[in-house]
Amino acid sequence: MLKQNYEELKKRKKILSAVDVLGSFDFLTYTISLDSLNLNDIKILLDVKNIGQSEINYKYRKVFCLAVHEYTHFVDASSTIWGINHLYLMNEAYLSSDSYKRDPEQFYKAKEFHTHITKIKYPKYYNIIGKVENPFPWGANPTMGLLFGADGKLTDEGIVFMRFYTTSKAEIARTPISAVSILEASAMANEIFAKVSFVNMINAKEDLILANKDLHNEVMSFLYNKELTEYSACVHMLANQQQCKDVLQAFYLVSLLTRIVLNTTESVFNKILELNIFKEIFQIKDEESTHYIRIKQGLIYKNMGMLYYLLVSGLPKNSYLTPDLAIKGVSISLSKLGLDIDFIKESALKEFNKKCDEIETTQITPLKKLSIIARKNFNMIDIQKISLPFDKLHLPRVILNDFDEDDNIAEALMFPNEDNLLKDFNIDESYSELAKGVEWVYRFSESCV
Repeated sequence: MLKQNYEELKKRKKILSAVDVLGSFDFLTYTISLDSLNLNDIKILLDVKNIGQSEINYKYRKVFCLAVHEYTHFVDASSTIWGINHLYLMNEAYLSSDSYKRDPEQFYKAKEFHTHITKIKYPKYYNIIGKVENPFPWGANPTMGLLFGADGKLTDEGIVFMRFYTTSKAEIARTPISAVSILEASAMANEIFAKVSFVNMINAKEDLILANKDLHNEVMSFLYNKELTEYSACVHMLANQQQCKDVLQAFYLVSLLTRIVLNTTESVFNKILELNIFKEIFQIKDEESTHYIRIKQGLIYKNMGMLYYLLVSGLPKNSYLTPDLAIKGVSISLSKLGLDIDFIKESALKEFNKKCDEIETTQITPLKKLSIIARKNFNMIDIQKISLPFDKLHLPRVILNDFDEDDNIAEALMFPNEDNLLKDFNIDESYSELAKGVEWVYRFSESCV
């Protein structure tokens, strides 16, 4: 990537910047950066035959699992229902620019997209960080709230919070279950599964024990950081509901649920509302109760956090104990909303193809290409599998924290897939064109008074 593009990319605040400090995914240009790695670091991927050695294993995990995390963001932002809707809104917004249609009647699409990206990660106002240090153990429970509108007045859109507190009930944090919470839970799950898989390849028993301990401490330091609760809220909610103390088992269920949530269409939300049996999960008798109204309003606004809350709340006890119980538990939870996995899949396939057909007529070349690839990847992903098939997916090169022989920022392909249709994707040309759209969206949104 050209150095000037890289510097521009780094200047822009990322949606996941608080947590993805070693790498990042830009939701506005679909650019993946592995900022903590250089060309020398990724050479370790060629030494897979020695992965049983502790030092090689550690270096391999450092590179491979970071790539898995950021590529999960790329896949979730393109090859899920949430992702293709995001891509569709982006295309509409960027096309509304005076560089394309020059029609003021269409400029509102830029503002709509700006509102959409603002709600991916809710503004800081909705996060409350307490003054206590990071104590252990934590208590946590879900609460309900309402969003404020652009006019400063309360809307009727219900959202879910997780409230964290000490054993003496002192406030640790209160954080919303945002789209970022769902996206980060999905990426963390794939990263942890990859790490566990590689750790288990270590030959020496003593090294294996030490590596497992280090991995456990690493995950705990993430989960029990009060500054990062918006990113860990999903696994806390599930672990508390299930009384699950095993992180791997908790993330197994989280992975299944986030894949469903990310692939839920408007038709699915409407069916939940029409059947109106979700209230039985909470034994709600009074439809005038605040709890019922907040849930219903969240569903009307297609709030992913609200859907995740319902799915977690509907899980039978001990759904985390085995993979089979997890799959069965998710199925039972869906049934409590009047749904089944086949309806989710059929609805997703129909909606995904419809949105792709529309995007693929665009004048914006990178978005057309991304849409075509998104469809191919979507058709290779089973939402009932906990991990993504990265070795088979079409994935672009990543940017490294290094310079190539032409003094540009180094790029690398992280998975050896000869059939990868994005292996020659020009990320410089893509970035340059999409960055114009980003500039337009922010410029026009600032003009809306």
